Amino acid sequence: MYKVINGKGYNTDAAQVLETWTNNQKGNKYAEENLYRKKTGEYFLFTKSSGGQKIIPITMQDAMSWAEKRLPSKEVEVLFSGVVEPEIDSNNERVGVLIPRPLMEALRERKEKAGESITDQIIGALYKAGYVAKESPQRVSLEDRILAAKEKAAQRNAQRKQNNIKRETER
Repeated sequence: MYKVINGKGYNTDAAQVLETWTNNQKGNKYAEENLYRKKTGEYFLFTKSSGGQKIIPITMQDAMSWAEKRLPSKEVEVLFSGVVEPEIDSNNERVGVLIPRPLMEALRERKEKAGESITDQIIGALYKAGYVAKESPQRVSLEDRILAAKEKAAQRNAQRKQNNIKRETER
């Protein structure tokens, strides 16, 4: 099912179904709820009953509450493990990211061993990769990254030339 709600598209075929709950009733009393997560990290419920079908956009907090009411604790823990609720203010923005399972497992393991939150690990990796200048929350521009890459390449080429000259003189 596909539906646009408040200008946002919700598609049960494109989103990941996380869990399904049914009331185990038959006929007119049957009800089913499916919890979905979009590629953007947004959540929604797809409900089916004798009254029809509908899509209901929900927040992550609502998704967690839904799961806590309908699923065993262990399943809720697995479903939302690694979810950190940092304080949202003018300097932070919530984003949804799909991370390959092996990488997520490594992030969780490091969180357990080093006590470093998954959010902090990802932000640290972005700093280290040069996407963000440490002294500024601003993103490093594409032009600056290209210039830095060209400078590094020029340094490597100069070093290679020096090494080649050195080898030639040694012969």
